[in-house]
Amino acid sequence: MDVKEAIVKAKGYVADMFQDEGVVNIGLEEIRLDDEDHNWLITVGFSRVAKGHAAAGRALENVIGPNPNLPRTYKVVKLHKHDGDFISITNRSLEN
Repeated sequence: MDVKEAIVKAKGYVADMFQDEGVVNIGLEEIRLDDEDHNWLITVGFSRVAKGHAAAGRALENVIGPNPNLPRTYKVVKLHKHDGDFISITNRSLEN
């Protein structure tokens, strides 16, 4: 699986797994091929809007762009390099 396919899959997994949590502004943050097991490690960032406001948040975002005041969450999606099968989603810790 090439890098572009891996990115699409990773963003799709995040959108699917967190669909009930009002995620908006899903985007690629970083990507790398693990040196040891050669799997894709793809960091995906997103924001969450209050329950019941997700649809409105997405519609407004389409008009004026992402809300910079919403905190971002970062997840690392690990996929098999060859077939893109899902391995894990973990939290991406932010270093100061």
